[in-house]
This record gives sequence, C-alpha cells and structure tokens, in this order.
Amino acid sequence: MISTKIWKSDGQTNQNSTNHQAAFDKKIKKVFAKYAQAVSGTKISRLIPHDATDGKIYEAFVLAHICKKLKIEENKILKLENAKGVALKSGGGPINPKFPHIGVYQGKTKESEIWTDIYFKTMSSCKNALPSSSADHHELDIVIVGLNAKRHPEYGEIQLAAECKHTVYHKKYFRKVLGVRRELSMLVRTQSTCFSNWPTNTVDAYPNSCLLSYSIDGRILKYQDSDGFFGVNLYHLPV
Repeated sequence: MISTKIWKSDGQTNQNSTNHQAAFDKKIKKVFAKYAQAVSGTKISRLIPHDATDGKIYEAFVLAHICKKLKIEENKILKLENAKGVALKSGGGPINPKFPHIGVYQGKTKESEIWTDIYFKTMSSCKNALPSSSADHHELDIVIVGLNAKRHPEYGEIQLAAECKHTVYHKKYFRKVLGVRRELSMLVRTQSTCFSNWPTNTVDAYPNSCLLSYSIDGRILKYQDSDGFFGVNLYHLPV
C-alpha cells in the first residue's frame, strides 16, 4: 500500500494540521538556511505567507529541495534576493522584481533566477497571429529563467519548470504535465540542457527546458514509464 502524509486538502480543516504545518515549516526553513545564502537582514520566516494553503507550503518545500539539489549536484551558489519583509509570491502572474527570488550563481557570476508562480507565454501563442486570449499563458509553480527573461517568460526562456501537487496524484495531473511539456517544447532528438548533472544534462526536447513534476503521493511513480520519453521527470517527494 502506498503511504502518504497528506494532512488536509486546501480549504479543509484537520485537528492535526497545525502540528503538521509547524513541522513542515521548520523543515523548509532548515533547508533554506543551509542552501540559500540570505541577503543581509533577511529572515527565512518571512518567506512563507501566514495564510498560505498546504499546496503553497508544499511548493515552498519543493523549492527548498531544488535549491539543495542545485547546491550539491550542480555546485551552484544560491542567494535569496529582495526578501526584506515580503513573502514569496503565491499567486500566478508575471515576474515581479518586488517579490523575493533566488539568484543562481556560478562562482561570482550570476547565471539565472528562480521564481515562483509565474505565467509563461506558450509556444502556440508565440507562433500564431491570432488576438491574445486567456490561452496564451499558463502558470508554472517554480521556474528557472535567464537574466534577460521577459516579465511573462516565453517558452524558449524557461530553463527549468516544476509543478507541485500536495494531493492524491491522479492521472489527470500527469496529462496536464504532458500538456505543459507540449507548450514548452517539441519532441526532438536529444539536446543538451543548461545543467551538468541534475536534473539531467540532456532532454529529448527543443527548446531544451527541463520539466519536473513533484507529488507528496507515491502514485506519481506509476507514470514513470512514459515520463522520460516526453522529457518529463517525475518525483515522489514526501514531507
């Protein structure tokens, strides 16, 4: 039997949720403090909004995990930037310099930035001449983009995207990820990515973005036979 620790669905209550959230919050802060160099005066406790749902808290947990992997496996230096008194962005929209983000450095050279809850401009909208519509943009929970990315990054500006599910993982979520993959890239022969080791140094997609899907539920691993073919990496990340 697959075991999970989903203590409540967003908007619902549970008598143990307060204790779980406190432990969850402590774990997130511990990882951030170790793997992200905060700017002077920054307090990790300010990063997570007080009214954040469990889903948003899980996104922060995944973000901390990504920071850890970049630090250990890619030898990157991570710096928390513009985080004085403002919580991590928790509603979809464009890149907003007023919100905190994480700078990714190789040595002293800044290479890219990590943002949360960003709408990207899809491949289909960039390639057609139709009037703009609500289908032009899709939200990504976590993105890594280059330093000159647009406020709504175009599909070709995404280096890494991550989707996070703090819920029972149904097949519809995998179908959604495959749809996002199609709006980010075409299926082509193997391309090099921006990464040396993690999450992968090659992908069968152009543009060459890495697409990761995380879930608290181990059922996500049922779809691993298909994920690699389409350039998607699936992870079971319990808390």
